[in-house]
Amino acid sequence: MPTAMVAALVSWGVSTAVATFIVNYALSVVINKIFGPDAPDAPEAQKDPGVDTRVSPNTANKLPILYGANRVRGTIVMAELSSDNKTMAYILALGEGAINTVGLARWEGSDLTLDGDINTGLRSVTNAVDLDGVSQDFLNGNLKLRAYANGGACSEMNSFSSDWASKSRTMPNTPYIYIELTYDRDEGVTGLADISFDIQGKKIKTLTGATLSSSTSYSSNPAECIVDYMTDPISGLGLSVGDLDLTSFQTMKDFCAVSLAYTDSSGSSASAPRYTCNGAVNTNSATNANLRNLMVSCQTVLAFNQGKFAVTIDSAQAVTKNLGADDIIGGISITDAGFDNLVNELTLGFRSVKTNYKQDQVVLESPASVRNANEPLLERTIDLPFTNNSVEAERAGSILLNQGRASTAIRFRATVAHIDLEAGDIIGITDETTGWVNEQFRIMSITEMNETVTTLEISAIEYEASVYTDLSLNERSDHIDTNLLSPNKVSEVSNLVTADALTDLPAINVSWSVADNQFVDNFAVRYKKTTESVYETITLASNSYTIKNLEDNVTYNIGVRSYSSLGRHSVYVDTTQATLERIPESPSSLSAVEDVYNTNQAAGIRSRVTLTWDINPVSGSTFNATSVIIEQRFSTGVGVTWKIIGTSTNSSFVINDLGSG
Repeated sequence: MPTAMVAALVSWGVSTAVATFIVNYALSVVINKIFGPDAPDAPEAQKDPGVDTRVSPNTANKLPILYGANRVRGTIVMAELSSDNKTMAYILALGEGAINTVGLARWEGSDLTLDGDINTGLRSVTNAVDLDGVSQDFLNGNLKLRAYANGGACSEMNSFSSDWASKSRTMPNTPYIYIELTYDRDEGVTGLADISFDIQGKKIKTLTGATLSSSTSYSSNPAECIVDYMTDPISGLGLSVGDLDLTSFQTMKDFCAVSLAYTDSSGSSASAPRYTCNGAVNTNSATNANLRNLMVSCQTVLAFNQGKFAVTIDSAQAVTKNLGADDIIGGISITDAGFDNLVNELTLGFRSVKTNYKQDQVVLESPASVRNANEPLLERTIDLPFTNNSVEAERAGSILLNQGRASTAIRFRATVAHIDLEAGDIIGITDETTGWVNEQFRIMSITEMNETVTTLEISAIEYEASVYTDLSLNERSDHIDTNLLSPNKVSEVSNLVTADALTDLPAINVSWSVADNQFVDNFAVRYKKTTESVYETITLASNSYTIKNLEDNVTYNIGVRSYSSLGRHSVYVDTTQATLERIPESPSSLSAVEDVYNTNQAAGIRSRVTLTWDINPVSGSTFNATSVIIEQRFSTGVGVTWKIIGTSTNSSFVINDLGSG
């Protein structure tokens, strides 16, 4: 019995059990022919390389296709260390296909401020601001970035690496980031951390009047992104434009672009397009899975009509035809999916731009009025990888949830006079046996049955226009204040006190306190002469320190900051302190005791004098002497000039061999 697929609709909603019998063998042949042969299986543990992980260097890794607004981390494709072992240069490939622009750069959750546009030159980091608004300077002078949104030769890496330059690599049509990172142990910069970039994604051909442009430009419209993926010859489906019904895609573009009102998280009125496409295609996944992910986020299903692929908007539509006894051949086969295949709670997962692209979710529940008696929890979870806000997630999810209540599907044969019907059309069925009068169904597939008399086998699922009513939506709050302390916010020191240590050798005592030390692990004390530019730095765990080996009568700049165990630090709290001039106290209570002795017959009688004294410095004014100089002179006559005869480091001295008289 020869058959031919005339039209088919591939549904990716929650009512998969209802649609199971609809996607029959003929439809499977069509879909598998397009999606199956060249679709590699995804590795079991493979994560999306364009969204939440950095992939290590590996020639087996594929680059994602980036659509719309996104935050990406990239794949390391080159890394080289400088000859002095202090600076590492990296190239992070972001995706496949030239993108529009690279915006904000982030380092472990902190927004980076650069000294210029990252897209036009090598830029240095001048500030890092964390989620609590705390500024950090640990990357200043240590991190430089340059974005190549269109790909192309990297002049910075050519200069940094002779090996890279010798191979004349150009990286065409591959957006990437060049990074220079300088090792700085004192600042906690010891390797490439979690660095990410906000981007506007792939530049694609756009639709105008159902005609595809010859040049590319940025678009986040789902219809244009889907056309790009279906015609992408590298990681997409590789279809020709002639395989697509561009009129249907133009209708989809216009539908998604309609601006709808909502209430934002602050309670103000706002508006935005009905649907946008913002995500990364995981090119390690099968192409049909990626196409499903693109479509489920925007209220659209794929159709195959009269030899071309088209899209059908899953929305309220007028009835195309009413079919009755004169149009239907034989009876109608009716299938009910069953109680267990209904849905009354739907969880939509998405990465929210409002929460810095962290995983978020919207949970929707069917009201009690539509549930069956004693109906248990019937939950499903759907991921929306190309949705980045709660409004679009709830809009798409509400329709999917309502469709999840549908349980009736039909199959029947119709006369060939209705060959003009297409998958996605709404038909009204009048049937005496069931008592239906223009009961509405959406066509899922049409198969031409070439028997003695050519007929059409039509499969359809129940349709209810109220499912598609535009809702009044409220944006979910982007922040819940838990009042929990942030480990990234390190309290700066307070009550900084400095004073001369009043020791014999110049030194300064420094002490401080911290108002909230829950995340404080240690401190750094820095100091220098006010006339110098380079600080000496000491790291310690206590709240006080004595700076030694200083010079007297000199003013010093002194600063203290706190560190967390994560390597985050506060700003320095600075002050100045001068050392006192170390003037020694003069000896006092000087006494001399003579001792007369007979040496030998030639020398005769000699004497010696033992001198003793005290030194009592006045705190803050005078200091202990490190040594005492002893001088002598004759009291009268020749030689009355003072002459140094010795030094002492204690409080006594003996003058020997004095002559008599």
